[in-house]
Amino acid sequence: MKKIVVGALACLVLYAIIGFFVMPLVVRSLLTTYLSERLHRDVTMQTVSINPFMLTVQVQKGVITEPIHNLELVSFDELFMNLEAVSLWKGGPVVREIRLTGLHATIIRHEDLTYNVAHIVEWLRQPSTKPFLFSFNNIQITESSITFEDRPKHASHHVSDFTLAVPFISNLPYSIEVFVHPAFQANIDGTPITVVGKTKPFSPSHETVVAVDMHHVSLPRYVEYYPVEVGFKLVAGTLDAQLALSFLQTNGKSPALIMSGQAGINRLTVTDGHDRVLLTLPRFEIGIESIDVFAKSASLTKLFLQSPDVQVRRDKHGTLNVQSLGPKKAPKRAAPDQPSTASLESTEERPFKIRVTEAEMTNGTVTFIDEATERPFKAKLETIAVAVHHFSTDAVPSSGGGRLTQN
Repeated sequence: MKKIVVGALACLVLYAIIGFFVMPLVVRSLLTTYLSERLHRDVTMQTVSINPFMLTVQVQKGVITEPIHNLELVSFDELFMNLEAVSLWKGGPVVREIRLTGLHATIIRHEDLTYNVAHIVEWLRQPSTKPFLFSFNNIQITESSITFEDRPKHASHHVSDFTLAVPFISNLPYSIEVFVHPAFQANIDGTPITVVGKTKPFSPSHETVVAVDMHHVSLPRYVEYYPVEVGFKLVAGTLDAQLALSFLQTNGKSPALIMSGQAGINRLTVTDGHDRVLLTLPRFEIGIESIDVFAKSASLTKLFLQSPDVQVRRDKHGTLNVQSLGPKKAPKRAAPDQPSTASLESTEERPFKIRVTEAEMTNGTVTFIDEATERPFKAKLETIAVAVHHFSTDAVPSSGGGRLTQN
């Protein structure tokens, strides 16, 4: 018995020594090396502290340095995480609490319309052969700020007093007691903004609901800063939206992020890569019964397009202008040799299912211009009207019918 007790105490002391003194040095070295290599930027951390008994990790003074401009791209004063032991058999990190204090980020848009964070965005967009499973709970970001330098427009925007509280973000069927209510608060260029949501008390399921109400939001002003290159330009358009975002996490089930409400776009104008008008749309309305983001399914009550005018062009090389509208794909990682059938099935993309109760288009126009022929060809369809009822992409047909009309 004495040997057993002494052996147990020795293992406990060894565990404490490794956890308190050895692991912080190893984690700090591995993290800084890995992030520096992947981000192509210097990453430093002043100290890393680990409590092996409480399963907490604390990082002091983390900095990602931008080498070109010799500035701190991202920095923070303190990062605190409280992990759960179930992470060992859940296949991904389960974190009870995350606190990030004193975060500051500097984003620069260069004269060529590229961003100093473009490489980081491309790295995050790279597909993974194995999905990353996680459960992050009680997330709190406080005392933070963001500086955005728009050099082409010789303007600078500043977000101060930034506070963000997120009850949970998860793709693991595991639930933890939530004590944080959703909230967003910031001062953007001197304008205070506050958004507060609600979280139901702890039960076998968590639900967080946030209401979003927007009116006359200028779309070009914000789409212009989209950090991924696309083949079109949004010239005009405003957005109105009254939405409710609900995040539901139930024990033993996959999480659900559900959006409902209604939205509309007014006076939309889109041009192609040669600044030629591709689409004009006076009014677009959408009624949302529910959109389940993680389950990739949407149930819409209404889709309405008023007088859309589309111009499709084929250039002298036989390329359609609509072929280059989407974002450029990130480079794919090399596939492993002889992948197993299981791995192929796990990475297969699941199709997005859509159900629409009623869709209608009135007074539409489509113009087709073909410059690839010996004599340029132009054709136009006008006053197109389309009405569709009970449309669905599900394999099982719905009980409703459809109607298509053209004047």
